[in-house]
Amino acid sequence: MKSFIGVILAKLPELAAANLKEPIHLAFSYDEEVGCVGAIDLVDKITEAGVAPRGCIVGEPSSMRVVRGHKSMNVFRVDFHGVAAHSSLTPEGVNSIAYAAEFVTFVHAVAAEFRTEGPFDENYVVPFTTVTANTISGGIAVNTIPAEASVQFEFRSLGSVDREALVERFRAEAARLERMMRAENDSAHVDFTVEAAAPGCETPADADIVSLAGQWGGVVSDDKVTYGTEAGLFSNAGIPTVVCGPGDIAQAHAPDEYIELEQIAACEAFIGNLITDLSA
Repeated sequence: MKSFIGVILAKLPELAAANLKEPIHLAFSYDEEVGCVGAIDLVDKITEAGVAPRGCIVGEPSSMRVVRGHKSMNVFRVDFHGVAAHSSLTPEGVNSIAYAAEFVTFVHAVAAEFRTEGPFDENYVVPFTTVTANTISGGIAVNTIPAEASVQFEFRSLGSVDREALVERFRAEAARLERMMRAENDSAHVDFTVEAAAPGCETPADADIVSLAGQWGGVVSDDKVTYGTEAGLFSNAGIPTVVCGPGDIAQAHAPDEYIELEQIAACEAFIGNLITDLSA
């Protein structure tokens, strides 16, 4: 992504000097990695201003393929507040870890359901909605009934899955466990927090932005990617969007993260073709 931004900035003199037939907007955001936080207000402002671009290109690494779809990204934390007691007096406590573990079991049962029953989209490397619990913490000592436990989990859903309905399934399970905890002690409770969420992207193959990106040098493909981007936010705002940028996601998020120079050159040619095509 840094390379895409670098190419755009390097092309600014050429862009500013061009006699454009229509405007080219540059949208820079922040905190994409923690839930596309910066793009939420940005897209709202674009919509409020009535800018209405006829297409958007998100420069995440796609090896310069024109990617039309990716899954949603949704991250949650569930805090189980039980009641502490000495481990020899179990009826006096409410074991938060036990209930947290039951919630994790539910999370992975839902994951198994999607894995076996779908829906499926074979354009993805992983062709179904994925669900996984990724962190768990709790307890203070082996001789104490744990009063506190927390679970973080996520799901990455296909466009054909109702995100809100899926979230409600998890909320309902948290509420069910809370009722069980309160049956033991009324002071026990559960907090369900949405930590990050970004919609998926499903741009039709016949959208103009797909063919345009192909004309400018992107490699048109039916492939979809499992990682999330800000494309879903732009798409949900009525702006047809594709992901097309230099580099391979397989080389990202690693100590030796790198990008091939040929990919940067391809991106430079892509932006140059875009400017030429939109110039009078």
